[in-house]
Amino acid sequence: MASNQQTYDEQVRVLQERFPRASTKHLTRLLQKHAGDIDQVRARLVQRNFRSNKWDSLEERFGTTVTSLQQEIPSAQSLKRIRLLRLMESFSGDVDAVRKVLQKVEERDHEVNADRRASRRERREELKSKYATELAELTQAGINVNRPCTLRQLEKSQGDVNKVIEKMSHRREKKEKRAELNTKYASQIAQLEADGIEIKNKRCLAHLLEKADGQVDVAKQLITEWKEKKGKNREYRHRHRNISPGGITTQVTGGAASCWRKRRELSSDDIENLKRLRSAGVHGHPMKILAMYHECNESIELTKARKDHEREMRNQQREERSLKRALFAEAQTGYVTINNREDWPRDIEQ
Repeated sequence: MASNQQTYDEQVRVLQERFPRASTKHLTRLLQKHAGDIDQVRARLVQRNFRSNKWDSLEERFGTTVTSLQQEIPSAQSLKRIRLLRLMESFSGDVDAVRKVLQKVEERDHEVNADRRASRRERREELKSKYATELAELTQAGINVNRPCTLRQLEKSQGDVNKVIEKMSHRREKKEKRAELNTKYASQIAQLEADGIEIKNKRCLAHLLEKADGQVDVAKQLITEWKEKKGKNREYRHRHRNISPGGITTQVTGGAASCWRKRRELSSDDIENLKRLRSAGVHGHPMKILAMYHECNESIELTKARKDHEREMRNQQREERSLKRALFAEAQTGYVTINNREDWPRDIEQ
């Protein structure tokens, strides 16, 4: 354990010479996450610096304009600032075009949210009237029926009160068990966090300590084994996936596949073609648009027609899927209605 820490300290010193703004704790955590692979940590920090420099350049170019837009349009305040900066970059600083996009987004979100709230309210009232008797029984059993999950569980269980009570009891027991474990191993969890053990799901620490009978060293060993297994699985996936579905190749160095993908740099001609396509109303992923543009013999009219055709096909497929779902729901409702009828003969001879 001491040798590993000494190795990490040496690697941290090497990395801090290249990345002086990164903290020692952050570098140590990255090295632990990548099992001491300094090349992967360096690649990740390079990508992070690239994003940071990109952010700074966009902020320097469009920061004042974005701030004024956020004050002018209320819906822009809920968007991330980097998204607004990228919008400004995509429209080459055209404030009017960005303002139109933000207004369209605001109108669409307002309509969608209004329809969604109304449909949810109607659905909730419908379920309340449908399961009025069951809700009364659940109230007598001490279950809070005002929570939306109660109505969902009733609908999922087709009104079976016992099943809902069982699920709610199981959920309550799990919550109490989790709180008990967190209280029982609070000092061990604090010690693991102080030692630099980082896990996204904090609940796993209590379960691992329960499995290790509260021994911190055993829990660290379990975490190390789990991370090594996860790293091997990731390495296996990258080794056997040299070509991604989108046709982007991954770099393979030293027999191990790297998770950093090659970036295709846009030439000046590509950028000019993208500007012409966007001015003609063709929007989307730059690489896909350029590929479509070259497939159409570099004709903007053909590219726009093909893009519109693909959009119409997607809308048509979406409508077909919605119709199929509606027909399936109608058939299922009819089946349940027939199955619940009470006038079926009960004394049919076998």
